[in-house]
Amino acid sequence: SWNPWKRVTDLICAFEQFVDDPSNAGPKRLKLVGDFHQNMSDDIHSLVEHSRHRNKIELVGMLPRPELDALIARAFAIVHPAEYEGFGFTILEAMRFGTPVISSRGGSIPEVAGSAAELVPPRNPNALAAAMLRVATDDRLRAELSEKGLQRAAEFSWKAARSRLTALLEGLVG
Repeated sequence: SWNPWKRVTDLICAFEQFVDDPSNAGPKRLKLVGDFHQNMSDDIHSLVEHSRHRNKIELVGMLPRPELDALIARAFAIVHPAEYEGFGFTILEAMRFGTPVISSRGGSIPEVAGSAAELVPPRNPNALAAAMLRVATDDRLRAELSEKGLQRAAEFSWKAARSRLTALLEGLVG
């Protein structure tokens, strides 16, 4: 969803800075995926319409799971500037495909991401744009985030959770 705490407005502002940076040799397209009807205060459509880079921003909306997975797997990076999250499934979904993640340090995100994401302070479009530029211009960083993301996502599998729960229960019993 594009609820206000998802900070889609920060992402659009950061994207404009990212595109304008002369050192940016990376991709210059932004696909906004999600349910924008849940947004309660930010007029995302208006912000995109008035963006100097509106022709580079696509409002995708909701996608069926197979299409969403394909888009995530092909993405140069997932940028998720949420101010807070209860868990962080979005970033784990990206990591599962080896897609580099750029996110905020809001809520549970740092605990879920570990060192497998480029993390910036919440509500800071400048820091977000700088992180986007780092990932776009540093092949080594992008490859490192991809590899660490794959490893991190594996730690959150149902199999890993079952193993940890079993060990915990055995420790209580024995």
